[in-house]
Amino acid sequence: MKKKFVLFNMLLLLSGCATTRPTVMKYTSEVFQPTKHIEVLHTKPAARDYIEIGEVAIRLKKSTQENAVLLLSEKAKELGADALVIIGERSKGTVTMPVGSLFVAVPHRELYGIVIKYK
Repeated sequence: MKKKFVLFNMLLLLSGCATTRPTVMKYTSEVFQPTKHIEVLHTKPAARDYIEIGEVAIRLKKSTQENAVLLLSEKAKELGADALVIIGERSKGTVTMPVGSLFVAVPHRELYGIVIKYK
């Protein structure tokens, strides 16, 4: 019983340690004015010219899973994007945490997309 309590507390602590803020990897040094509205797409637009500002990603946790696209969209607006192309989820491996004599593997997944600006 005590091990289960310790395990539960460690998982609770681990889930609260990770950031829920999107990360950004810029592809360009250009800076754009923030935008108020963006399109959320699932494929890159073929009919319009654009530049890729960069990639945004957010770690998926139970608390962020439902609003992950919204959080990525807000970050895209800050970067001055006209559209966010959701690429999908990717695994970043697992984190192994010791809990007493046990080890718990916690998957690290993130949702990511490409932020674009129309020419």
